[in-house]
Amino acid sequence: MENVGFQPSGEEIERALMDLGPLLGVTIKEEASEELPEAIAGPAPALAPNLNVGSGSAGEGGEAEGEGKPEGEGADSLASPRAGGVARCILCHTPLAHADGTPKLMECLHSACEPCIKAKLDEKLSTNRDFLGASRVTITCPACRLQCQPANMIDQRFVLEKMALEQAGAGAGGAGGGAGEQQCNSCEDPEPATSYCVDCAEFICDSCVSAHQRLKITKDHTIKSKEEAVAELQAAQASARSAQDMFCRDHPQERLSLFCETCDRLTCRDCQLQHHRDHKYQFSTEMAAQARAGIAALLSEVSYKRVLLGSAMKVIRDRQHLIADKKKALVHEITQTVVKLTNAINTRGKQLVLRLNEVCDAKQRTLSEKKDALEQLAAITDHCVDFVNVALQQGSDTAVLYSKRAVCAHLQRIKSRRADIPNPEIPVRISLALDKLPDLVRGQYPPPSRPLLSHPLSY
Repeated sequence: MENVGFQPSGEEIERALMDLGPLLGVTIKEEASEELPEAIAGPAPALAPNLNVGSGSAGEGGEAEGEGKPEGEGADSLASPRAGGVARCILCHTPLAHADGTPKLMECLHSACEPCIKAKLDEKLSTNRDFLGASRVTITCPACRLQCQPANMIDQRFVLEKMALEQAGAGAGGAGGGAGEQQCNSCEDPEPATSYCVDCAEFICDSCVSAHQRLKITKDHTIKSKEEAVAELQAAQASARSAQDMFCRDHPQERLSLFCETCDRLTCRDCQLQHHRDHKYQFSTEMAAQARAGIAALLSEVSYKRVLLGSAMKVIRDRQHLIADKKKALVHEITQTVVKLTNAINTRGKQLVLRLNEVCDAKQRTLSEKKDALEQLAAITDHCVDFVNVALQQGSDTAVLYSKRAVCAHLQRIKSRRADIPNPEIPVRISLALDKLPDLVRGQYPPPSRPLLSHPLSY
């Protein structure tokens, strides 16, 4: 055929296969089901050697947590006291430093402002008919879709401490560094600072000190030595940090300086003596080191699991690409198969038509020869009948007797001459053998030794 190399579109191929599928008996066989294994619950040594997960793998194949928020600012960018960025409410995306109330830490470790938590709780309670009320109400985190109970939400102490430190160190001008590293804040070129102006809240060099004393507007400013100013600023920061110590609700004058290991909670001295008398406890400063070590160990396990999840997602992506490539290759193969089968069917059809022409032409020639012989015999018979009738009617007895021998001999020849006349009751025996077609339609191919299409003509 002329169209052996044509390239139809994918939709045309699918429609063609849907129409030709029952006839061709072509099916797609799935070698192995693509089922995900059970949830990863622990280390998997088989995956460990091939782990190559980049820093951006956490967001591949899914939506980022900060989607829909201002560019460069996550909704909850504060995961620890040292995290950069602006801590925002996961519900309304408002900076927690500007929100009313006390910021809350949800069970999923995302932060939310107190007004949003209260509004969500009121909304759920207004539509919840459960008689248990708030104890059964949960708030869905929009970032991770986890259900969080308001009763299990705590104050976001990391945000509170960071806000307090930022406020306390606003005028420090970088005093947290060493005394010898402080630069002058007034000079354009970096000059080492030697003093500190309390009124300007800036570290200044000797030249700026002289300028301060010469100018009428600054000559009354209080100038301190750099070392004294650094010590005072660091003390202010330390006092601000200590001011963030939590106090007991039952004993407002007592700091939560103890940690009850039995109850797994901070306590004050009075509470430990009254309500936790026989419980095992430690000072919070001592327990903090153990808590950090335990949390770090658990974090290491979770981080390893995250690596396994990244590896599993990479395997899925690779298999998706393989399946897409396999599909493309098989579509091309199916297209070529359809073309070959179409060519074979067309070729076989032409052969059947040629064979039919041969059979019909042979029968036509035979009948034409018989027709010519019968026409010749009819013409001879017509002449003989006409001649004999005229001779009998108009000829004399002498002429009749004289021609009797020749006339009778010719009549006898015509009478004895055989006429091959076909039997009209016998049908024309030309047919197409379609005994194998039902098997082909059902997709049951003939053995390889036999042709795909076999329709012999019988006659």
